Amino acid sequence: MKSFLVTSFIMAHFFACGQIADSIPKNAQGMYEYTEVVKMDSCSANKLYSNAKLFIVDAFKSGKDVTQLNDDNTKTIAASGNDEIVTKGINGSGVDKRVKFRILIQCKDGRYKYTINNFEVSFLSESFDETVALEKGLKGYLAKKQTAELYQTLANDMHALIIDLKKHMASHSESTKDF
Repeated sequence: MKSFLVTSFIMAHFFACGQIADSIPKNAQGMYEYTEVVKMDSCSANKLYSNAKLFIVDAFKSGKDVTQLNDDNTKTIAASGNDEIVTKGINGSGVDKRVKFRILIQCKDGRYKYTINNFEVSFLSESFDETVALEKGLKGYLAKKQTAELYQTLANDMHALIIDLKKHMASHSESTKDF
């Protein structure tokens, strides 16, 4: 009975680790990606585009430094961001981890589309500095528990970023003349 419980616990742990990684959506090519088209009835592309630019400025320390594309004609803005993720190290040791990503916001009359992808994990310590695409996996960089913690933290942080984006896009109504 004891070995059955231990085996069940180990299998549940591996299943949970796999599910955490699976909680980050993948596109048709198997790359991690969050994307959605959000309808915003009676909101012009110009206003949504303006809201998207304000979101980038508010969400990141320096909107100017992170912005890679700001196209007034297509009403598209692309930015690069990063998320510092702290996991528990062995014996209190730690490696700084940053998950870099790209966010693309495309605006049209009555809707916008966001895409968050190109996730890369950067590891920095006194002994090494390396960046790896999230799809390649983190085996050899982190223990399984740390990997699960990183995936869970990333999923939570991206969920919060998306909620913030949606609130920001919805909170700025068409009539901002009465300030």
